[in-house]
Amino acid sequence: MLCLCEMFMSYELNGINVMLTSMSNFSPEVLNHFYLSLQELVTVREALFSYLADVINSPEIEFLPRPLVERIEQNMEDLRLGGNNLMALVRDIEARLNIPQAERIPSF
Repeated sequence: MLCLCEMFMSYELNGINVMLTSMSNFSPEVLNHFYLSLQELVTVREALFSYLADVINSPEIEFLPRPLVERIEQNMEDLRLGGNNLMALVRDIEARLNIPQAERIPSF
């Protein structure tokens, strides 16, 4: 599970960087399509974060080897940082599309 999480975060970071770099090349229609997809990505990311938080908060965590616990904690930190990058991208698209504040994706 941790390998999948790490691969997901790596691909996500690459995608965010590509989008941020080429944002000015996208039409409003393309940005709107990306925005709808990013809404789902925010949901997936929050589910993954919730899953790892449950693992860290479970009583069984004390029985796991320390290197595994540290890897889980690092994944949590990477999810936090990646979430900040993702929300910066989302906010940029929302601003470019003039989406009203009340209709924007909420921050978690």
